[in-house]
Amino acid sequence: MRWARRILIAAGAAVIALGAVVLAAEQTVPQIVGVGAWLLAAIVLHDGVLAPVVFGLDLLLRRTGRRIRPVYLVVAQVAVVVGAVLTLVIVPEIRATTIGNPNPTVVPFDYAARLAWMWVALAAVTALVCLAIAMSTRIASRRRP
Repeated sequence: MRWARRILIAAGAAVIALGAVVLAAEQTVPQIVGVGAWLLAAIVLHDGVLAPVVFGLDLLLRRTGRRIRPVYLVVAQVAVVVGAVLTLVIVPEIRATTIGNPNPTVVPFDYAARLAWMWVALAAVTALVCLAIAMSTRIASRRRP
C-alpha cells in the first residue's frame, strides 16, 4: 500500500508541475494572477462553505440515524456531495452569464435554472433509490422463512 501511495503522490506532483510549467509558458501574468485568484476562491469556497455544509448535514443525518437505517443515510450523503460538487462546477458558468460575453455561443444557457433543476432531479433520484432499497428489503424479508 505504501508503494501505491508513493506512486500516486509522485504522479500528482508531476501533473501539478507540468500544469505550472504550461501555465507559465502559455499565459500572461494577469492571466496567471486570475488563475491564482480562482484557485484561492475555490479553496475558500470549499473550506468555508462546502465542507461545513456537508459536515452539518452529516451531523444532522447521523442524529436521525437512530431512527433511519444507515443505508438511507449513505444515499442521502452521496446525493449531498454530488449536488455540492455539481454546484461548484456550475457556479462559474452562472457568474460568466451575469458578466456577459460578446460571443453568445460561449455561455449559451440559463445555468441558474439548470442548477435548480439539477437539485430537483437529484432529490427525485435520491427518493427513487431509497424507495427501491425499501422495496427490495421488503421483498427480501417476505421471502425469508
